[in-house]
Amino acid sequence: MVFEILSSSDSLRTLREKMRVYIANGARLAVLIDWQRRAVEVYAPDRDPQILEPPRSISLDPVLASFTLDLDLIFNNR
Repeated sequence: MVFEILSSSDSLRTLREKMRVYIANGARLAVLIDWQRRAVEVYAPDRDPQILEPPRSISLDPVLASFTLDLDLIFNNR
């Protein structure tokens, strides 16, 4: 499981490529949080990225059973 938060010095293109590399190297999930767009991209093996705009929270079942990430805490503190 990998989480990345886009910062003002990051390139969205570069982080998207990093997400693909993480998955190719065995990560079961990679989550890219873009607080500027208030969007989340969820990467997993053998499927296209899931883009959520604007989610309040995301569940990462079944990889992280019963785990929910509250994005209000990230989006509202920037």
